[in-house]
Amino acid sequence: MEGPVKLCIPILTVSFLLAGCAGTSSSGWGPGDFQRLHWLVGTWKSERATATVFERWAITDDYRMEGQGFRVFNGDTLLAERLRIQVQDDVLYYVADVPQNLDEVWFKLTRITKDEAVFENPQHDFPKIIVYRRESDYKLYVRVEGEENGRPRRLEFFFDRERNVIDG
Repeated sequence: MEGPVKLCIPILTVSFLLAGCAGTSSSGWGPGDFQRLHWLVGTWKSERATATVFERWAITDDYRMEGQGFRVFNGDTLLAERLRIQVQDDVLYYVADVPQNLDEVWFKLTRITKDEAVFENPQHDFPKIIVYRRESDYKLYVRVEGEENGRPRRLEFFFDRERNVIDG
């Protein structure tokens, strides 16, 4: 290979490498990945044996989504948690504010695809791992796992998107 063709190959290689890094932080996942979670927006409902569980998510700005988790039990609505997904210091986090913890619990995004996001906090007891997976536009799978009282614990939720709810 001679002249311009020889020079073109390294330039293309560097261009592809740079394009692959756009939107990620040194930790691997960052601001560019926030839009990949927009499928989470809406109200989701899971029928459990003891209660009906809801999660409601809304985008509040370019790099922040806020949510609520609540349960309906015998006609009473109980707020279980305030949630958010946000970018801070070029890293994407899932933040849970639940009554049983004095402080918010931060989970770092460790993996993302077009249909799944995994958040982890190895220092927390339960959960340590939170997985959101879009099964379809109307089906959501959520798994939380960790330890409780020194023993492994795992919960799974199968949500359906509420189609007739106006999210605000």
